[in-house]
Amino acid sequence: MSLKLNDLKKDLAGMPQPELIELILRLAKLKVENKELLHYLLYYAHDSAAYAQHILPEVLEPFEQEFLHPYALSKRLRKSMRIIAKYLRFTKDRAGESELLLFLVNKFLETYRYEYRHSSLSKVIVRCLKKAHDNFDKIHEDFRADYIDSYNTALKLVRAKLGLEATSALQFKEY
Repeated sequence: MSLKLNDLKKDLAGMPQPELIELILRLAKLKVENKELLHYLLYYAHDSAAYAQHILPEVLEPFEQEFLHPYALSKRLRKSMRIIAKYLRFTKDRAGESELLLFLVNKFLETYRYEYRHSSLSKVIVRCLKKAHDNFDKIHEDFRADYIDSYNTALKLVRAKLGLEATSALQFKEY
């Protein structure tokens, strides 16, 4: 049985409102991500910047503790990257994703300690920079210059603090 989106759209359009609300609530109960998407659509769909501010405490959660073991910090940074990826799925805003990724890298560099010179951590940070770099071609030219300056600064700091061997995986250069 192959379901087509167009058929579902026609069936939903002819449905009475109470039944439609019941279906939406049932769908929201099915998965946490459906509930989060519904929350975004109801409260933040008109303003992706407000949604970014809403998820920012979750993204910055790894930096609330004074010191974490490098492996634990890399796990929490990967969780922050998943939250940022969810932001992109919901908003389709590449500029906002790049801004959040660069903010995450800069926050890591602010709280950097020598003990964080660990391969798993450097891979996560390099992946953040790579994702931000890949978005630059998809961002409007007027906004691109702002992110490129921040990206180049973060790239230089990552190379200085984590070492050149950590960024050898970077197959890209300064923009």
